[in-house]
Amino acid sequence: MKKVFLFIVLLNITFIAVSQPVIESGELKSWPPTDTFKRVIIPNTVIKIANYAFQGCKNITEIIIPSSVEEMQGNPFFNCIHLKKITVDSTSSFFSSENGILFDKSKTFLLAFPSRFDTTSYAVSTTIEGIGNFAFQGCSHLNKILIPSSVKEIGVGVFLYCYNLTDIAVDESSPEFISEDGILFDKNKTILIKYPDNKEGNQYFIPNTVKSIAEFAFACTKNLTDISIPNSVKFIKHNAFLNSSLHAIKIPSSVYDIESYAFQNSQNLTSVKLSNEAWPFSMNVFRLCNQLITIDLSDINYSDDFNMNFYVDMSRKVDPKFFHPALTFYVANEKIKNTFKKSNLNAIVGKPLEFIDFYFKKNQSNIEFSITTAPASFQSPMKERGVVVSEKPFPSTNDTKIIAEKDGEIYNITMDASNMEPKTYYARAYVIYENLTTYSKQVSFTLEQPNNK
Repeated sequence: MKKVFLFIVLLNITFIAVSQPVIESGELKSWPPTDTFKRVIIPNTVIKIANYAFQGCKNITEIIIPSSVEEMQGNPFFNCIHLKKITVDSTSSFFSSENGILFDKSKTFLLAFPSRFDTTSYAVSTTIEGIGNFAFQGCSHLNKILIPSSVKEIGVGVFLYCYNLTDIAVDESSPEFISEDGILFDKNKTILIKYPDNKEGNQYFIPNTVKSIAEFAFACTKNLTDISIPNSVKFIKHNAFLNSSLHAIKIPSSVYDIESYAFQNSQNLTSVKLSNEAWPFSMNVFRLCNQLITIDLSDINYSDDFNMNFYVDMSRKVDPKFFHPALTFYVANEKIKNTFKKSNLNAIVGKPLEFIDFYFKKNQSNIEFSITTAPASFQSPMKERGVVVSEKPFPSTNDTKIIAEKDGEIYNITMDASNMEPKTYYARAYVIYENLTTYSKQVSFTLEQPNNK
Protein backbone atom coordinates (compact mmCIF):
# COMPACT_ATOMS: atom_id res chain seq x y z
CA MET A 1 0.00 0.00 0.00
CA LYS A 2 1.33 3.40 -0.98
CA LYS A 3 1.15 6.22 1.56
CA VAL A 4 0.29 9.52 -0.03
CA PHE A 5 0.70 12.93 1.58
CA LEU A 6 -1.08 15.77 -0.19
CA PHE A 7 -0.05 19.40 -0.32
CA ILE A 8 -3.09 21.59 -0.96
CA VAL A 9 -2.97 25.36 -1.39
CA LEU A 10 -5.99 27.30 -0.21
CA LEU A 11 -6.06 31.09 0.04
CA ASN A 12 -2.27 31.15 -0.39
CA ILE A 13 -1.80 29.02 2.72
CA THR A 14 -0.21 25.57 2.40
CA PHE A 15 -1.63 22.72 4.49
CA ILE A 16 -0.37 19.17 4.87
CA ALA A 17 -2.96 16.38 4.91
CA VAL A 18 -1.88 13.82 7.47
CA SER A 19 -4.72 11.46 6.53
CA GLN A 20 -3.70 8.68 4.20
CA PRO A 21 -5.79 7.70 1.17
CA VAL A 22 -5.58 4.03 0.24
CA ILE A 23 -3.92 3.69 -3.20
CA GLU A 24 -2.87 0.29 -4.50
CA SER A 25 -1.36 -0.37 -7.94
CA GLY A 26 -2.67 2.94 -9.23
CA GLU A 27 -6.19 2.43 -7.87
CA LEU A 28 -7.63 4.91 -5.38
CA LYS A 29 -9.62 2.57 -3.15
CA SER A 30 -10.71 4.95 -0.42
CA TRP A 31 -10.27 8.47 0.85
CA PRO A 32 -10.37 8.97 4.63
CA PRO A 33 -13.82 10.31 5.65
CA THR A 34 -12.18 12.14 8.56
CA ASP A 35 -10.12 14.30 6.20
CA THR A 36 -10.97 17.92 7.04
CA PHE A 37 -9.93 19.43 3.70
CA LYS A 38 -12.64 20.93 1.52
CA ARG A 39 -10.68 20.92 -1.74
CA VAL A 40 -9.08 17.64 -2.73
CA ILE A 41 -6.59 17.11 -5.56
CA ILE A 42 -6.30 13.45 -6.53
CA PRO A 43 -2.63 12.49 -7.10
CA ASN A 44 -1.60 12.07 -10.74
CA THR A 45 -0.37 8.57 -9.95
CA VAL A 46 -3.99 7.40 -9.77
CA ILE A 47 -5.27 5.53 -12.84
CA LYS A 48 -8.50 4.08 -11.43
CA ILE A 49 -10.99 5.29 -8.79
CA ALA A 50 -12.97 2.60 -6.99
CA ASN A 51 -16.71 2.63 -6.39
CA TYR A 52 -17.54 4.51 -3.15
CA ALA A 53 -13.91 5.67 -2.84
CA PHE A 54 -15.02 8.98 -1.29
CA GLN A 55 -18.07 7.62 0.50
CA GLY A 56 -18.89 9.59 3.63
CA CYS A 57 -16.32 12.34 2.99
CA LYS A 58 -18.67 14.98 4.33
CA ASN A 59 -16.19 17.87 4.42
CA ILE A 60 -15.22 17.87 0.74
CA THR A 61 -16.72 20.61 -1.45
CA GLU A 62 -14.49 20.21 -4.54
CA ILE A 63 -12.64 17.29 -6.09
CA ILE A 64 -10.05 17.73 -8.85
CA ILE A 65 -9.42 14.71 -11.09
CA PRO A 66 -6.09 14.51 -12.98
CA SER A 67 -5.67 13.39 -16.59
CA SER A 68 -4.04 10.16 -15.37
CA VAL A 69 -7.42 8.72 -14.32
CA GLU A 70 -8.72 6.31 -16.97
CA GLU A 71 -11.50 4.51 -15.08
CA MET A 72 -14.11 5.21 -12.42
CA GLN A 73 -16.24 2.44 -10.99
CA GLY A 74 -19.87 3.16 -10.13
CA ASN A 75 -20.13 6.42 -8.20
CA PRO A 76 -16.97 7.14 -6.19
CA PHE A 77 -18.60 10.22 -4.61
CA PHE A 78 -21.53 8.52 -2.89
CA ASN A 79 -22.71 10.42 0.20
CA CYS A 80 -20.33 13.35 -0.29
CA ILE A 81 -23.09 15.54 1.08
CA HIS A 82 -21.29 18.91 0.71
CA LEU A 83 -19.72 18.34 -2.69
CA LYS A 84 -20.35 21.37 -4.93
CA LYS A 85 -17.92 20.89 -7.79
CA ILE A 86 -16.04 18.17 -9.67
CA THR A 87 -13.25 19.42 -11.89
CA VAL A 88 -11.42 17.33 -14.50
CA ASP A 89 -8.05 18.21 -16.01
CA SER A 90 -8.79 19.52 -19.51
CA THR A 91 -6.15 17.20 -21.02
CA SER A 92 -7.97 14.07 -19.81
CA SER A 93 -8.73 11.57 -22.60
CA PHE A 94 -11.49 9.83 -20.63
CA PHE A 95 -13.51 12.34 -18.59
CA SER A 96 -14.70 15.94 -18.66
CA SER A 97 -16.55 18.39 -16.45
CA GLU A 98 -18.82 21.32 -17.09
CA ASN A 99 -20.10 23.68 -14.38
CA GLY A 100 -18.80 21.21 -11.80
CA ILE A 101 -20.74 18.22 -13.22
CA LEU A 102 -18.84 15.06 -14.21
CA PHE A 103 -19.24 13.51 -17.69
CA ASP A 104 -17.38 11.09 -19.90
CA LYS A 105 -15.05 12.76 -22.44
CA SER A 106 -17.63 13.04 -25.22
CA LYS A 107 -20.28 14.31 -22.80
CA THR A 108 -22.75 11.61 -23.78
CA PHE A 109 -22.83 10.06 -20.27
CA LEU A 110 -23.62 12.00 -17.09
CA LEU A 111 -21.61 10.34 -14.32
CA ALA A 112 -22.05 12.49 -11.20
CA PHE A 113 -24.00 15.59 -10.23
CA PRO A 114 -22.59 17.18 -7.05
CA SER A 115 -24.91 16.83 -4.04
CA ARG A 116 -24.73 20.52 -3.16
CA PHE A 117 -24.98 21.90 -6.67
CA ASP A 118 -27.01 25.06 -6.12
CA THR A 119 -30.08 24.67 -8.33
CA THR A 120 -33.68 23.57 -7.80
CA SER A 121 -34.31 22.56 -11.40
CA TYR A 122 -32.05 20.85 -13.92
CA ALA A 123 -32.51 19.94 -17.58
CA VAL A 124 -30.21 17.14 -18.69
CA SER A 125 -28.36 18.11 -21.88
CA THR A 126 -29.70 16.72 -25.16
CA THR A 127 -26.22 15.32 -25.87
CA ILE A 128 -26.60 12.87 -22.97
CA GLU A 129 -27.40 9.24 -23.83
CA GLY A 130 -26.89 7.69 -20.40
CA ILE A 131 -27.09 8.61 -16.71
CA GLY A 132 -24.83 6.69 -14.32
CA ASN A 133 -25.65 4.81 -11.13
CA PHE A 134 -26.50 7.17 -8.23
CA ALA A 135 -25.63 10.14 -10.47
CA PHE A 136 -27.95 12.58 -8.63
CA GLN A 137 -27.70 10.85 -5.26
CA GLY A 138 -28.13 13.24 -2.35
CA CYS A 139 -29.08 16.28 -4.46
CA SER A 140 -31.42 17.67 -1.85
CA HIS A 141 -31.76 21.07 -3.59
CA LEU A 142 -33.41 19.58 -6.68
CA ASN A 143 -37.19 19.92 -7.04
CA LYS A 144 -37.50 19.05 -10.72
CA ILE A 145 -35.46 17.33 -13.39
CA LEU A 146 -36.07 17.07 -17.14
CA ILE A 147 -34.82 14.03 -19.07
CA PRO A 148 -34.44 14.56 -22.84
CA SER A 149 -35.34 12.09 -25.57
CA SER A 150 -31.64 11.42 -26.19
CA VAL A 151 -31.30 9.44 -22.93
CA LYS A 152 -31.42 5.70 -23.59
CA GLU A 153 -30.05 4.40 -20.27
CA ILE A 154 -30.71 5.30 -16.63
CA GLY A 155 -28.66 3.58 -13.94
CA VAL A 156 -29.58 2.28 -10.48
CA GLY A 157 -30.54 4.68 -7.69
CA VAL A 158 -30.06 7.75 -9.87
CA PHE A 159 -32.34 9.93 -7.69
CA LEU A 160 -31.68 8.33 -4.29
CA TYR A 161 -31.87 10.77 -1.35
CA CYS A 162 -33.19 13.62 -3.51
CA TYR A 163 -35.39 14.55 -0.59
CA ASN A 164 -37.08 17.58 -2.17
CA LEU A 165 -37.66 16.13 -5.63
CA THR A 166 -41.31 16.47 -6.68
CA ASP A 167 -41.24 16.02 -10.45
CA ILE A 168 -39.30 13.90 -12.93
CA ALA A 169 -40.25 15.09 -16.41
CA VAL A 170 -39.45 13.26 -19.66
CA ASP A 171 -39.49 14.62 -23.19
CA GLU A 172 -42.64 13.26 -24.86
CA SER A 173 -40.63 12.05 -27.86
CA SER A 174 -38.43 9.79 -25.72
CA PRO A 175 -38.37 6.23 -27.09
CA GLU A 176 -37.20 4.71 -23.79
CA PHE A 177 -38.91 6.50 -20.89
CA ILE A 178 -42.15 8.18 -19.91
CA SER A 179 -43.32 10.33 -17.02
CA GLU A 180 -46.81 10.21 -15.58
CA ASP A 181 -47.73 12.78 -12.95
CA GLY A 182 -44.02 13.31 -12.26
CA ILE A 183 -43.31 9.58 -11.79
CA LEU A 184 -40.66 7.90 -13.97
CA PHE A 185 -41.40 4.68 -15.91
CA ASP A 186 -39.92 2.84 -18.86
CA LYS A 187 -41.72 3.63 -22.12
CA ASN A 188 -44.21 0.74 -21.84
CA LYS A 189 -44.89 1.48 -18.15
CA THR A 190 -43.88 -2.06 -17.20
CA ILE A 191 -41.12 -0.83 -14.86
CA LEU A 192 -41.74 1.83 -12.22
CA ILE A 193 -38.32 3.45 -11.95
CA LYS A 194 -38.76 6.29 -9.47
CA TYR A 195 -41.52 7.95 -7.47
CA PRO A 196 -40.17 11.39 -6.38
CA ASP A 197 -39.22 11.60 -2.69
CA ASN A 198 -41.25 14.73 -1.93
CA LYS A 199 -44.23 14.23 -4.23
CA GLU A 200 -47.47 15.36 -2.60
CA GLY A 201 -50.16 12.88 -1.62
CA ASN A 202 -50.21 10.03 0.88
CA GLN A 203 -51.82 7.38 -1.35
CA TYR A 204 -50.80 5.87 -4.69
CA PHE A 205 -52.22 3.15 -6.93
CA ILE A 206 -49.51 1.59 -9.07
CA PRO A 207 -50.74 1.27 -12.69
CA ASN A 208 -51.77 -2.26 -13.68
CA THR A 209 -49.26 -2.24 -16.54
CA VAL A 210 -46.34 -2.39 -14.09
CA LYS A 211 -44.55 -5.73 -13.80
CA SER A 212 -41.47 -4.65 -11.84
CA ILE A 213 -40.82 -2.13 -9.06
CA ALA A 214 -37.23 -1.04 -9.60
CA GLU A 215 -34.42 -0.71 -7.07
CA PHE A 216 -34.98 2.39 -4.88
CA ALA A 217 -38.25 3.16 -6.74
CA PHE A 218 -40.07 4.28 -3.58
CA ALA A 219 -37.01 4.87 -1.40
CA CYS A 220 -37.34 7.85 0.98
CA THR A 221 -40.87 8.76 -0.14
CA LYS A 222 -41.72 10.76 2.95
CA ASN A 223 -45.34 11.70 2.17
CA LEU A 224 -46.53 8.35 0.82
CA THR A 225 -48.12 6.21 3.56
CA ASP A 226 -50.46 3.97 1.56
CA ILE A 227 -49.75 2.14 -1.69
CA SER A 228 -51.72 -0.38 -3.73
CA ILE A 229 -49.79 -3.02 -5.67
CA PRO A 230 -51.77 -4.52 -8.59
CA ASN A 231 -51.77 -8.17 -9.65
CA SER A 232 -49.63 -7.27 -12.66
CA VAL A 233 -46.52 -6.83 -10.47
CA LYS A 234 -44.16 -9.82 -10.43
CA PHE A 235 -40.90 -8.37 -9.10
CA ILE A 236 -39.97 -6.08 -6.21
CA LYS A 237 -36.29 -5.23 -6.47
CA HIS A 238 -33.56 -4.56 -3.87
CA ASN A 239 -34.29 -1.59 -1.61
CA ALA A 240 -37.42 -0.71 -3.60
CA PHE A 241 -39.05 0.74 -0.45
CA LEU A 242 -35.91 1.66 1.50
CA ASN A 243 -36.69 4.26 4.21
CA SER A 244 -40.30 4.49 3.03
CA SER A 245 -43.12 5.95 5.15
CA LEU A 246 -45.59 3.14 4.44
CA HIS A 247 -47.85 2.10 7.32
CA ALA A 248 -49.01 -1.22 5.89
CA ILE A 249 -48.56 -3.20 2.69
CA LYS A 250 -50.44 -6.01 0.96
CA ILE A 251 -48.35 -7.94 -1.55
CA PRO A 252 -50.49 -9.77 -4.11
CA SER A 253 -50.07 -13.40 -5.16
CA SER A 254 -48.69 -12.29 -8.54
CA VAL A 255 -45.42 -11.26 -6.87
CA TYR A 256 -43.01 -14.17 -6.83
CA ASP A 257 -39.68 -12.44 -6.31
CA ILE A 258 -38.96 -9.94 -3.55
CA GLU A 259 -35.28 -9.16 -3.39
CA SER A 260 -33.15 -8.50 -0.32
CA TYR A 261 -33.77 -5.41 1.79
CA ALA A 262 -36.82 -4.45 -0.29
CA PHE A 263 -38.50 -2.70 2.69
CA GLN A 264 -35.40 -2.05 4.77
CA ASN A 265 -35.65 0.66 7.43
CA SER A 266 -39.31 1.48 6.73
CA GLN A 267 -39.79 2.77 10.25
CA ASN A 268 -43.56 3.35 10.00
CA LEU A 269 -44.41 -0.09 8.64
CA THR A 270 -46.53 -2.03 11.14
CA SER A 271 -48.18 -4.82 9.11
CA VAL A 272 -47.52 -6.87 5.98
CA LYS A 273 -49.75 -9.36 4.19
CA LEU A 274 -48.18 -11.87 1.78
CA SER A 275 -50.16 -14.10 -0.55
CA ASN A 276 -47.69 -16.20 -2.56
CA GLU A 277 -45.45 -19.10 -1.58
CA ALA A 278 -43.49 -19.05 -4.81
CA TRP A 279 -40.73 -16.66 -3.71
CA PRO A 280 -38.07 -17.31 -1.06
CA PHE A 281 -39.02 -15.54 2.14
CA SER A 282 -36.09 -14.05 4.02
CA MET A 283 -36.25 -11.78 7.04
CA ASN A 284 -33.73 -9.37 5.51
CA VAL A 285 -36.58 -8.13 3.29
CA PHE A 286 -37.91 -6.32 6.38
CA ARG A 287 -34.61 -5.59 8.10
CA LEU A 288 -34.78 -2.61 10.48
CA CYS A 289 -38.56 -2.27 10.13
CA ASN A 290 -38.61 -1.73 13.86
CA GLN A 291 -42.35 -1.09 14.19
CA LEU A 292 -43.38 -4.17 12.18
CA ILE A 293 -45.44 -6.43 14.46
CA THR A 294 -47.68 -8.36 12.03
CA ILE A 295 -46.72 -10.52 9.04
CA ASP A 296 -49.77 -12.30 7.68
CA LEU A 297 -49.01 -15.57 5.84
CA SER A 298 -52.39 -17.11 6.65
CA ASP A 299 -53.49 -17.41 3.00
CA ILE A 300 -50.42 -19.47 2.11
CA ASN A 301 -50.56 -23.29 2.34
CA TYR A 302 -47.08 -24.58 1.62
CA SER A 303 -47.28 -27.84 -0.24
CA ASP A 304 -44.62 -29.87 1.58
CA ASP A 305 -41.88 -29.72 4.20
CA PHE A 306 -39.23 -28.84 1.62
CA ASN A 307 -41.14 -25.79 0.46
CA MET A 308 -41.77 -24.66 4.01
CA ASN A 309 -38.14 -24.96 5.03
CA PHE A 310 -36.88 -23.35 1.81
CA TYR A 311 -39.37 -20.52 1.41
CA VAL A 312 -39.85 -19.65 5.06
CA ASP A 313 -36.36 -18.86 6.26
CA MET A 314 -37.04 -19.67 9.90
CA SER A 315 -34.54 -22.46 10.45
CA ARG A 316 -32.21 -20.12 12.33
CA LYS A 317 -32.52 -17.34 14.86
CA VAL A 318 -32.67 -13.74 13.69
CA ASP A 319 -30.82 -10.85 15.28
CA PRO A 320 -33.43 -9.21 17.58
CA LYS A 321 -31.97 -5.73 17.18
CA PHE A 322 -33.23 -5.66 13.59
CA PHE A 323 -36.89 -6.41 14.43
CA HIS A 324 -39.66 -5.50 16.87
CA PRO A 325 -39.75 -7.93 19.85
CA ALA A 326 -43.53 -8.41 19.39
CA LEU A 327 -43.29 -9.36 15.70
CA THR A 328 -45.79 -12.15 15.08
CA PHE A 329 -46.41 -14.36 12.04
CA TYR A 330 -49.93 -15.59 11.29
CA VAL A 331 -49.89 -18.89 9.41
CA ALA A 332 -52.38 -21.34 7.89
CA ASN A 333 -51.76 -24.46 9.98
CA GLU A 334 -49.75 -26.18 12.71
CA LYS A 335 -47.41 -27.75 10.18
CA ILE A 336 -46.24 -24.34 9.02
CA LYS A 337 -46.11 -23.06 12.59
CA ASN A 338 -43.66 -25.85 13.46
CA THR A 339 -41.10 -24.41 11.02
CA PHE A 340 -40.68 -21.50 13.43
CA LYS A 341 -39.61 -23.68 16.37
CA LYS A 342 -35.91 -23.25 15.71
CA SER A 343 -36.20 -19.49 15.47
CA ASN A 344 -36.85 -16.82 18.09
CA LEU A 345 -39.93 -15.53 16.25
CA ASN A 346 -43.59 -15.86 17.22
CA ALA A 347 -46.09 -17.76 15.05
CA ILE A 348 -49.86 -18.16 15.48
CA VAL A 349 -52.27 -20.29 13.45
CA GLY A 350 -55.06 -18.12 12.05
CA LYS A 351 -55.74 -14.68 10.57
CA PRO A 352 -54.80 -11.51 12.44
CA LEU A 353 -57.25 -8.82 13.38
CA GLU A 354 -57.32 -6.33 10.52
CA PHE A 355 -57.82 -2.63 11.13
CA ILE A 356 -59.72 -1.66 7.98
CA ASP A 357 -60.06 1.99 8.94
CA PHE A 358 -58.89 4.28 11.75
CA TYR A 359 -59.49 8.02 11.67
CA PHE A 360 -60.46 10.90 13.95
CA LYS A 361 -62.30 14.21 14.01
CA LYS A 362 -62.04 17.14 16.41
CA ASN A 363 -65.22 18.22 18.13
CA GLN A 364 -64.75 21.26 20.37
CA SER A 365 -62.76 19.92 23.34
CA ASN A 366 -63.00 16.27 22.30
CA ILE A 367 -61.28 13.98 19.83
CA GLU A 368 -63.55 11.28 18.41
CA PHE A 369 -61.84 8.20 16.99
CA SER A 370 -63.63 5.85 14.60
CA ILE A 371 -62.36 2.28 14.17
CA THR A 372 -63.42 -0.42 11.72
CA THR A 373 -61.99 -3.93 12.02
CA ALA A 374 -62.27 -7.35 10.42
CA PRO A 375 -62.28 -10.13 13.04
CA ALA A 376 -59.31 -12.36 13.78
CA SER A 377 -59.62 -16.14 13.46
CA PHE A 378 -56.95 -17.42 15.85
CA GLN A 379 -57.76 -19.07 19.17
CA SER A 380 -57.11 -16.40 21.77
CA PRO A 381 -59.67 -14.39 23.76
CA MET A 382 -59.75 -10.60 23.39
CA LYS A 383 -59.04 -8.95 26.73
CA GLU A 384 -59.20 -5.24 25.87
CA ARG A 385 -59.31 -2.77 23.02
CA GLY A 386 -59.15 0.99 22.65
CA VAL A 387 -56.90 3.85 21.56
CA VAL A 388 -53.46 4.86 22.84
CA VAL A 389 -52.18 8.43 22.63
CA SER A 390 -48.72 9.93 23.12
CA GLU A 391 -46.61 12.97 22.31
CA LYS A 392 -44.13 10.56 20.68
CA PRO A 393 -44.68 8.50 17.53
CA PHE A 394 -45.96 4.93 17.79
CA PRO A 395 -47.72 5.03 21.16
CA SER A 396 -48.17 1.72 22.97
CA THR A 397 -50.31 0.42 25.81
CA ASN A 398 -47.74 1.92 28.19
CA ASP A 399 -49.00 5.37 27.14
CA THR A 400 -52.38 7.06 27.70
CA LYS A 401 -55.20 4.58 27.01
CA ILE A 402 -58.86 5.21 26.23
CA ILE A 403 -60.59 1.84 26.53
CA ALA A 404 -63.51 0.96 24.27
CA GLU A 405 -66.68 0.03 26.16
CA LYS A 406 -68.76 -1.47 23.32
CA ASP A 407 -68.35 -4.61 21.22
CA GLY A 408 -68.65 -4.79 17.44
CA GLU A 409 -66.43 -4.46 14.38
CA ILE A 410 -67.22 -0.74 14.02
CA TYR A 411 -66.91 1.43 17.11
CA ASN A 412 -66.14 4.98 18.26
CA ILE A 413 -64.04 6.22 21.17
CA THR A 414 -64.19 9.78 22.51
CA MET A 415 -61.23 11.36 24.28
CA ASP A 416 -61.51 14.47 26.44
CA ALA A 417 -58.80 16.85 25.18
CA SER A 418 -59.80 19.89 27.27
CA ASN A 419 -56.82 19.58 29.63
CA MET A 420 -54.23 18.53 27.05
CA GLU A 421 -51.38 20.88 26.13
CA PRO A 422 -51.44 22.52 22.68
CA LYS A 423 -49.04 20.36 20.65
CA THR A 424 -48.98 17.44 18.22
CA TYR A 425 -50.07 14.00 19.43
CA TYR A 426 -49.96 10.52 17.92
CA ALA A 427 -52.64 7.84 18.26
CA ARG A 428 -53.17 4.17 17.39
CA ALA A 429 -56.04 1.78 17.94
CA TYR A 430 -55.06 -1.40 19.78
CA VAL A 431 -56.41 -4.81 20.77
CA ILE A 432 -54.97 -6.93 23.57
CA TYR A 433 -55.29 -10.70 23.38
CA GLU A 434 -54.12 -13.37 25.79
CA ASN A 435 -50.53 -13.40 24.60
CA LEU A 436 -50.12 -10.47 22.23
CA THR A 437 -51.13 -6.91 21.40
CA THR A 438 -51.83 -5.63 17.90
CA TYR A 439 -52.03 -2.03 16.67
CA SER A 440 -53.55 -0.06 13.79
CA LYS A 441 -51.76 2.45 11.61
CA GLN A 442 -50.76 5.70 13.30
CA VAL A 443 -52.58 9.03 12.98
CA SER A 444 -51.54 12.42 14.33
CA PHE A 445 -53.47 15.49 15.39
CA THR A 446 -52.51 18.94 16.64
CA LEU A 447 -54.25 20.80 19.45
CA GLU A 448 -54.15 24.60 19.14
CA GLN A 449 -53.83 27.18 21.89
CA PRO A 450 -57.35 28.41 22.82
CA ASN A 451 -58.00 32.05 21.84
CA ASN A 452 -58.91 33.03 25.41
CA LYS A 453 -55.55 31.94 26.83
